[in-house]
Amino acid sequence: PSGGLSLPVTLSTDGRLLAVAGSTAAVVKLIDIESRAVLSLEGHLAQITTLAFSPDGRQLASGSVDATLRLWDTATGAPQGVLRGHVQDVNCVAYAPGGKTLASLGNFEAVRLWNLETATEVAIIEQPNVTGWLGFSPDGKWLAVNRGHSAERAAPELEKLLLMPTGLETSEPGVPTR
Repeated sequence: PSGGLSLPVTLSTDGRLLAVAGSTAAVVKLIDIESRAVLSLEGHLAQITTLAFSPDGRQLASGSVDATLRLWDTATGAPQGVLRGHVQDVNCVAYAPGGKTLASLGNFEAVRLWNLETATEVAIIEQPNVTGWLGFSPDGKWLAVNRGHSAERAAPELEKLLLMPTGLETSEPGVPTR
């Protein structure tokens, strides 16, 4: 519907799994496309706002209005960890190409980089005017972030794009070098 709420949905890179969250439920449905098996991933305390599969499809990250990120095993649906640090809604999440680092974007707050091998926050990139989406360059050294609110239509899209160095080496060890 026009003007309605956008529901988070994502497809694994191999096209085997679909993850979707409802408009009000704090539950992710993980669907095996071929078998139609459905796993319910429960743990968030509020609406889920973003989803992303790891590059190998073995893990799913979900962000929520509850200001947390949760990690899930896609084979079993088992929780693999909770990442805390944001003070507002988590709007977007993206895996670095090697799958060892996760970036998350808080609501007009900051971009945070997480080492997934240790489940720790390794960097905070203060950017109070970023919101919407983010994505890594293929080598993981740069992060593209949308600047401004998605309702702002005055500036062309490329003028709202912000490129930030991640501090990650090409091999993506999970710990920024800065």
